[in-house]
Amino acid sequence: MRQNKLKVDLSSLQARRSLIIIITFTLMIVSRLFSMQITDFEFFFHRSLNNRLTLEPSVPLRGEILDRNGLALAKNETIHQLMIQESQMDTPEDTWLLLDSFLHFTPNEKSKWEKNQRHRRKNKAYVFRDQLSLSELNVLYANQFRLKGVSIEPKSIRVYPYNQALAPVTGYLSSLNDQDEALVDSANYRGTLTTGRSGLEYAYENQLHGITGFKAHETNVRGDMTGVMKESQAVNGEMIQTSIDAKLQSYIYDALKDEVASVVVMKPKTGEILALVSKPSYDPNVFATPLQKEHLDQLNHHTQNPMFNRAIQGQYSQGSIIKPFIAIAGLESGVINSKSTIHDPGYFHIEGSQNIYRDWYAKGHGE
Repeated sequence: MRQNKLKVDLSSLQARRSLIIIITFTLMIVSRLFSMQITDFEFFFHRSLNNRLTLEPSVPLRGEILDRNGLALAKNETIHQLMIQESQMDTPEDTWLLLDSFLHFTPNEKSKWEKNQRHRRKNKAYVFRDQLSLSELNVLYANQFRLKGVSIEPKSIRVYPYNQALAPVTGYLSSLNDQDEALVDSANYRGTLTTGRSGLEYAYENQLHGITGFKAHETNVRGDMTGVMKESQAVNGEMIQTSIDAKLQSYIYDALKDEVASVVVMKPKTGEILALVSKPSYDPNVFATPLQKEHLDQLNHHTQNPMFNRAIQGQYSQGSIIKPFIAIAGLESGVINSKSTIHDPGYFHIEGSQNIYRDWYAKGHGE
């Protein structure tokens, strides 16, 4: 009897323990559900929303820079990029061979493909070729049905129609670096790859850049985009009109030929700058696409320093600046005329004075 009673007590104790454990776990689950559904609903709702939404920035068009007559000194043009997304490809290897037969990939592009294969960037689309020619676009569009996972995306690039002649005025754009990213509004520059590096592009960066918009894409469990949930339109940058006369600037630049010089033309009554020329100069268009190291080295190590803006960065003695005004005064008073000459032996003295005023060039400049 005693043994039977002991067995019954043990069984009852085990049952009670099991019941307590079940009740405890049930209460924990209910408490967690209550927390997720009631107490912390907002937190988990937004967290789950973020998990299924992908934000894509809508980069604004950069504002144009115009001369006084409305001619574009800096404008935007559209190029087309080749985009790759392997998750949408049936057989990536076959697609690669087909693309190669159309576009004749360079060694660098083949290396890029192999690198992306190693990192398995399947769900994320990436730029494979930055700028497609018209003939390449035609062949890709004609064979689009055979190229799953391959798309063509438009991209805006900066174009400077007057090339070297207006570079000292417009400046140029270059890639954002770590220092730039620490200074700009990270939210407004999301998706922006370049910033003004000199000239008006740098001075009016905030006005030219615009306001970035976004698209909130809904994604499935595989990370594929299935639709747009929300969209905010980008606000394009402001247009800036300058006092520069592009045709006058180009005329002066060409007239200087191979001279190393600078010329500034002002409108006396208003102080407007009509031309601001520095020569030699550089072509700002080369910065619109990834700059080759060889070209950058040529610019940086050029003996005549074409990146140096002689019109505003050059340091010139005050005497040189006042000479034209003295010459004008002499012409107006009749002391000299357009055919007058002097002999410069390297010094000058005034009659009746023992002081000798020496030239900076000891031998003088001659006749």
